[in-house]
Amino acid sequence: MSEEEFWDLTPYEFELLMRRHRNDVQWQEVIAAVQPWVYANANRDPKKRRKPYQLDEFTITGLTKPRRRKVIRDPAAIFGHISTGLTALGGKSNVDDGR
Repeated sequence: MSEEEFWDLTPYEFELLMRRHRNDVQWQEVIAAVQPWVYANANRDPKKRRKPYQLDEFTITGLTKPRRRKVIRDPAAIFGHISTGLTALGGKSNVDDGR
């Protein structure tokens, strides 16, 4: 990619390019971390350390670390909590009580 083509990227295309680069760097790190991870587990004293080392302990960027779960924004749940709070403060409930 020439410099001229680089400056013609849209923000979305640039974001995709950065994601790809980040992913490539993370995989290179994992590949580099496998050898010391295997060596450390092979020479681990089970009396001192019962659990084997995890690959996460040898990486910095955290490709193998668990990611945060995405928050699902459910409008019904949000408004349900708001309605409950308002009712607790003495407000009227919009729930049909069957009356």
